[in-house]
Amino acid sequence: EPVGVLAVQNHSSEFTYDDDDVKLLEFISQQLASMLDKQRIEDENRKNEEQLRTLLNSTSAITLIIKNGRFEYVNPAMLAFTGYTRSELDRMDPWELIHEDYRDEMRERGQNRIRGEKAVDRYETIMLTKGGEGKWLDVSACALPMGKEMAILATCFDITQRKHTEIALRESEEKYRSLFEHMNEGVLCVNNDEVILYVNRRFLDLTGYAESELIGKVARDILLDAQSEEYREMEDVVEQRRGGEASVMELPIKVKDGSIKWMLNSGAPLKDGHGSIIGSIGIMADISEVRSAREKLVEERRFALEFQSKLLSSQLSPHFVFNALNSIQFYVMSADAEN
Repeated sequence: EPVGVLAVQNHSSEFTYDDDDVKLLEFISQQLASMLDKQRIEDENRKNEEQLRTLLNSTSAITLIIKNGRFEYVNPAMLAFTGYTRSELDRMDPWELIHEDYRDEMRERGQNRIRGEKAVDRYETIMLTKGGEGKWLDVSACALPMGKEMAILATCFDITQRKHTEIALRESEEKYRSLFEHMNEGVLCVNNDEVILYVNRRFLDLTGYAESELIGKVARDILLDAQSEEYREMEDVVEQRRGGEASVMELPIKVKDGSIKWMLNSGAPLKDGHGSIIGSIGIMADISEVRSAREKLVEERRFALEFQSKLLSSQLSPHFVFNALNSIQFYVMSADAEN
């Protein structure tokens, strides 16, 4: 495209321009145009660079450019994060700021980018501050052409608090998992769709199932008889859990060999770190023997009451009836104490 006009004028009538003069003028004009165009591009690049620098200087994201093994650019967020001054960073090897556990891997990724080879473009790492503290960063990096050379542009976000929270949650989970594994009661965790997420060793011992036979299955379908009243009641129980309610109930659990074991289930909602209900947890104790003893006691009481009724309606002497009632009372109280 035309960038201007180059004019040459001679006021002498004795001199005229020939073809060689025109060709020389065209050559000079082309050189001038090339110089002007180069200057225009440089001005535009300088303007764009200033705009980019202004943008990067104002962003809260840590931004840096590494070229020839040195920091070509760092924004104020990088200085605030590390505690170093710009002059201190200019004298440092950028990779020395990376924690030793990640340093070699990061250096290799950077070299791969400079060579134009494939490298992971997003990852997490630990950067060391001036005080020696290791802080977690979420890093996005790419190769950046700068003149005839390649550089590395990285944008980073401080995720130290998030990582500490994750580590704390993981440690807490491991602690409670260890606690669950050594409990005398069975533990069962399900999501909001009743799909089994976790069972402890005691629950496996109680039911006879292997862990692989339970995880991913719908608890109600595999552990309760579909024709039982408790199976139908579980629909309401699940809704209670989703509403944040806890409850205690007796359940006839169908174990692997097909028999029934009665268990006392103490259930409560299961929440995530934000307080949202994501399922429920049940702690189960085998009460089969307790229920058997309770049913036996009920039967004995029923028999005693029937016998008492017959005595009261009979024509036996009052003295005999009195003694018989005392015997029955002693028998019932003995049975209560034994159970």
